[in-house]
Amino acid sequence: MQFHFISSAASACSGLLPIVKEEPLLRKAEIALAQGYEKSKYVGEHLYASVNIYHVGQISGDTQNNVNWISDDVCSASLVDLALKSSFQISIPTTERVYHLLNPYVITYDNYLNLLREADLNFDTVSPKIFINAILTTIDTTNLLVKLSSFFEQSFNKNGILELLKYETVKTVERCEIFKKLSTN
Repeated sequence: MQFHFISSAASACSGLLPIVKEEPLLRKAEIALAQGYEKSKYVGEHLYASVNIYHVGQISGDTQNNVNWISDDVCSASLVDLALKSSFQISIPTTERVYHLLNPYVITYDNYLNLLREADLNFDTVSPKIFINAILTTIDTTNLLVKLSSFFEQSFNKNGILELLKYETVKTVERCEIFKKLSTN
């Protein structure tokens, strides 16, 4: 029997790894962000000796609405595709059964902001330093960004430049027809 664990990209999001490879994570709990959710996903990946792991990133909308994160329909169909294939390809070693269900065609932050503007969203752009400071100093507990403050703090270097982690997606794209088609859309 094979186990399939839907994890999170955040299980390796602390910035300790320069590139998150499509392989089992090292047994080093500091790799995950400090919050409970991220830590629990990291621990879950290490509970079974033989498990297929799917690191899921940001999911939003669907392909009909042209969202640049991974859409819910692409993510779910990809997960099913990879899970079914791995069930019939038992010769694939456990070390090769880690997949990154993230958009493999990443855009820049500036392009992302431009897409939001094209969608008629109105907002002011501030420097990353001002943005992070606003999150870290807010007392508004209803602001969901407060829960992600350690992520944002770690994502920006001392010069205020956003340093997003790089996740390999080569194997995921190679083994999943749905991901292969993303580049043509």
